[in-house]
Amino acid sequence: MLELGRGTLSLYDTGSAVGLFWASSAEGLPYYERGAPLRAILHWWALGHGWHMVHAGAVGTASGGVLLVGQAGSGKSTAALACVESGLSYVGDNDVLVDGRLEPFVHGLYCSAKLEPEHRRRAVPRLDARLGTTERWSHGKELFFLDGALGRSVSVGFPLKAVVVPRITAGERATIQPMSAAAGLLRLAPSTLFQLPGARRHRFQQMVQLLQRVPAYALELGRDLGTVTPAIRTILAAE
Repeated sequence: MLELGRGTLSLYDTGSAVGLFWASSAEGLPYYERGAPLRAILHWWALGHGWHMVHAGAVGTASGGVLLVGQAGSGKSTAALACVESGLSYVGDNDVLVDGRLEPFVHGLYCSAKLEPEHRRRAVPRLDARLGTTERWSHGKELFFLDGALGRSVSVGFPLKAVVVPRITAGERATIQPMSAAAGLLRLAPSTLFQLPGARRHRFQQMVQLLQRVPAYALELGRDLGTVTPAIRTILAAE
């Protein structure tokens, strides 16, 4: 398997499970490789183990959590970071691994996060100064890492209890409501299928099966991001 990037090349041999990554220069490494290194190789490796990488975030506790899905700008990162230091652990905001073979389980890949500075200050106002160095990402977002001051809030994974579709609204408080499996799939599948190469039919079937096994909810974020965690806890308590 092969993927060409801007000055990079990713190769993966399924027979030996060996991956190779080449970059034309360390200084010119694309911003997305710094925030999510070896993404294509990890995606191919996961397919061979019954897992699949999805374009989603995830927060929860050791006993269970939720998958935050949607296209860029839907509020995934805002919702995930609003839960940091609130008793819910952070697994990711953009790319995570899902194992749906037995009990659905979500695994973390990266401790990075991408968010517009204004939204970051709203999501983690008390901790914004402790996040350390940030760097420009794209579309006005900045890249930062949570393995330093916020390391205790980062989890390697947990059982998956629900799929949650966030949406930024003008309301005051975060609210939730049930969503059909078809509507949840419509938010999860497109960005996942077109951002990662290969095996689209197989990956789509995996996502269909996931939405048949766990419920979907709509989450309206509202202006008060402090109400996001209680809303997600309500979902977890019901499952």
